[in-house]
Amino acid sequence: MGMIGCIANHKGGAGKTTTTVNLSAALALKKKKILIIDNDPQANATSSVIQKNINIDKSLYEILDPSVPDEEKPDLKDCIYPTIHENLYILANVTETAAHEVPMTQRYPESNFFLRHKVRDYVTANFDFAFIDCPPTLSIFVNNAMYCADFLLIPTDAGSGNSLKGIKGILDLMDSARDDGIDIKFLKILINKIDRRLSTHKAIVAYLHEKFGEDSAFKTIIPTSAHFVDAEFRSPCTIFTKEPRSKGASSFRDLATEFLKSFGS
Repeated sequence: MGMIGCIANHKGGAGKTTTTVNLSAALALKKKKILIIDNDPQANATSSVIQKNINIDKSLYEILDPSVPDEEKPDLKDCIYPTIHENLYILANVTETAAHEVPMTQRYPESNFFLRHKVRDYVTANFDFAFIDCPPTLSIFVNNAMYCADFLLIPTDAGSGNSLKGIKGILDLMDSARDDGIDIKFLKILINKIDRRLSTHKAIVAYLHEKFGEDSAFKTIIPTSAHFVDAEFRSPCTIFTKEPRSKGASSFRDLATEFLKSFGS
């Protein structure tokens, strides 16, 4: 059985999509079969990895559509597409999915389970790991990710105190899902965008370790790098297709190794 992870922080710019895309690619390069579930209507994860020649006919839009009964929704396989990396696939999203937020919220709490009921069995049976990329909110979309996932991974920006504040909101949301009977576990915090020359970055990392405990964070820390920005600009592209020998790529390889050790692999 595969495992599904929710990648979330109640703060924009924390590196959620960068983490989702590049950790997924690093694991795919290690011959793991990986699925990205693009749960953010901005659809940045989709544009980052989907092959250019692919036309998105069906996507998460149809999967989450509250006006369509489950039995009339498309086969999940028809919403999953190959990417620029071997062994890496994506459950694509489109910007129109944002229109589902209000009608899904109106069907709360039933709508918390929309994603789980449609994707969980198939994904855990056919992939080693899946990562759900989330918007920087505490919205019904993030609820759906929590209710679908086995574990929570929280990226945070080493240069942003607000990113640290976003951690609490996501942990509280996870606790609410647990109270509703969902067996989701907190995995670790990933520290992103660190510049070790800056005292502010060092202070924020020290505060994070003090508040949450050193064991709550991955030992691997992702450096700040213009290569990540350039890769996003050149989509479809990951750090491994853009700068495979860079420090950023090396850090994500290290993260993939550390991540697998968390699951005894």
